[in-house]
Amino acid sequence: MYALRAAASLAFVLATSRSLGASRFGSLAALSSLTSLALAATISGFSHSVTQVVAQDTHEATSIVSAATRAIFVLTAGLAVPFALLSSLLPGVSVWAALSLFAVDVTVTGSAEARSSRYIGQHDFRGALTLLAPVAIGRIAAAAVVWGTHVRTIEAATVVALVGGAAGYAISFGAYVRMDRGVERHRPGRHSYRLLGRRGVVYTGGNLIGRASNDIDKVYLSASLGEAPSVGSYAIAYRLAEYASIPMTALSAAAYPRLFRSGASGIDAARSTARSLRGRYLAAGIATSVVIVAVSPLAVIVFGDSYPSLQRYLLALAMLPTVRSVSNNLSEPLTGAGRHGLRVAVWTAGLIVNVAANAVLIPRHGAYGAVIATYATELAQILLF
Repeated sequence: MYALRAAASLAFVLATSRSLGASRFGSLAALSSLTSLALAATISGFSHSVTQVVAQDTHEATSIVSAATRAIFVLTAGLAVPFALLSSLLPGVSVWAALSLFAVDVTVTGSAEARSSRYIGQHDFRGALTLLAPVAIGRIAAAAVVWGTHVRTIEAATVVALVGGAAGYAISFGAYVRMDRGVERHRPGRHSYRLLGRRGVVYTGGNLIGRASNDIDKVYLSASLGEAPSVGSYAIAYRLAEYASIPMTALSAAAYPRLFRSGASGIDAARSTARSLRGRYLAAGIATSVVIVAVSPLAVIVFGDSYPSLQRYLLALAMLPTVRSVSNNLSEPLTGAGRHGLRVAVWTAGLIVNVAANAVLIPRHGAYGAVIATYATELAQILLF
């Protein structure tokens, strides 16, 4: 499931990096970072809320999913135009390009993920895959079109991505209707919206802060260095490190239902569950770092000579998955025990460190300053957890 999502994202990065070139791809990477922030602000908190509610009470499944889906469409409708106007300030980004990427990354992909969260909460990963796979395949097909037709503008690339994602979403929605047939349905009432709101606000705030901490460097680099090739090189290296970390994301997703169930008995029970998984987390993180180092020479071959220092940036970021495996294992019991607010507080402190470090280091050291700021942020959060 997560591997397919990573394949879709990687295919789009590969296609657009080759078609647009380093300078324009740097602007697209900054736009993608902003859509990630928008996704965190509107969708991801609801997805976590659905997973938690369903894991603890399956009778709430249909009502909480309906409430989440309606809330998502309302929020995205209100956020789309302000987002597009803000994003159009980036070099080479038009309003239509921003709207297209917002629609496919936030509305389309986010809605499919919110519905799939119901099945993750029920530990039915096949059901979740059934809903997410069509969207991912549609986006892979769009990336193939971008690659094959040599799309040269950010606007054209994002429109193609929207068409592919929307086609996949139509198939995903049809599958959801079929899977939901015969299931006793409960209309969302005030209780559903209050439950979603209480938990969603905390998760949304945390995800927004976490995503901001991950992506502020790409936006800052684009704003500071414009369309310099190093901006695109660093953006690709960071994305590759994230995509390589998909096994860790899958491990966390599989662990959350267990953490929520044990966390209902208190933080000590949740931490005990996390300790039993610590070896798996570290193994996944270390293995990912090793893979990044091993495949880094291929990055230059795949992406071409127009991305200077790409391998160096990738090697500099290679230890990030290992560091984050420690951070995740220490912090996730807080979420499982209903103390996500404490986790958000630590992320907020990390964001402050990140913003300050980027502001000081990027003007002096460029992309390497962003690398240092990233590790400084992770270390600060581990110490606080």
